[in-house]
Amino acid sequence: MEGSLNTKEQNERLSLLYYLDYQPIVQRGTLPNERYREFEVLLRKHSTKKFPYFEFQNFTSNEEENEAFLNWFSYKLLEKIKANSEVTFSINIDPIQWNYKATYDFVESLQPYASQIIIELTEHKSKHDYNIKKVILFLKSKDFCVALDDITQGVNCLNLFVLNARQIDRIKFSLNSFDNKSKNCVKKIISIAHQYNTKIVIEQVEDKEMEEYLFGYQADFLQGYLYSSEKCPLARKD
Repeated sequence: MEGSLNTKEQNERLSLLYYLDYQPIVQRGTLPNERYREFEVLLRKHSTKKFPYFEFQNFTSNEEENEAFLNWFSYKLLEKIKANSEVTFSINIDPIQWNYKATYDFVESLQPYASQIIIELTEHKSKHDYNIKKVILFLKSKDFCVALDDITQGVNCLNLFVLNARQIDRIKFSLNSFDNKSKNCVKKIISIAHQYNTKIVIEQVEDKEMEEYLFGYQADFLQGYLYSSEKCPLARKD
């Protein structure tokens, strides 16, 4: 970020280029009019409507860039949180961000709203090591719910979950296909999660058939195209 810009100017500048999208996460057993009570917060670029991969690498390249990005992210997120006190928001923090003090400051600034926030630790095949157990304990000390994103991918392997299960509130699993092999795999993942009294979110749910099957096998939450953001006014881009 340009050093001459103050926080307000930086926020305005970033808002012209990026926005936060809100993807519904649907809980098993909820009525249709109660379904949209939880959302994953996703960074998107206005010009592409997609995650800005290369720009995000720049945002997380050093302490100053990371701080400016998180200031903007917090500014946009808190607008939504304060206007929707009954809604829960799930946010992603990349492993490399835990190497910066600004990330810990960001989390502490959100502590007054911890009851409305789930913090997802994203998978990442990265050389930027961080002490995930230390991070989990830090988040729990600030009263946040903790989720492991993309379980079985990257650093978020099942062994990591099992070793830290007491401190993890939920895990997320992406269902990349719906063949028999994938069905058997997801059943095992659901069983393991429940063995440790942990909730599980299944991502990439495309249709009602998948919904019925997964809820039938006691998946706690589902997320995906079936629950398109366009169906819910709250979820529209910010």
